[in-house]
Amino acid sequence: MPKISFKLFLFWGAALVIAIGLFVFVRALTVCWRLTALPGIPPASCAGEVVNPLEAPAVDNDQNTPEPTATPEFLASEDLGYNI
Repeated sequence: MPKISFKLFLFWGAALVIAIGLFVFVRALTVCWRLTALPGIPPASCAGEVVNPLEAPAVDNDQNTPEPTATPEFLASEDLGYNI
């Protein structure tokens, strides 16, 4: 059985510590990502404004209420027929 040198053990130990540190850093960066509008809710551990899009619709003290959007009408001509 080959003997593992102290330098090799130290190298792989440092590489493991650096890899774990990079994993934790990149995971924290991507979990709390706010620079682009990505879907999902950031966890409570992220700093910043707490946003909960699953709550009831927002109303500003009953001053502004959301308005429904109009459904677009179908613009096809009625004289077109289907070829079967």
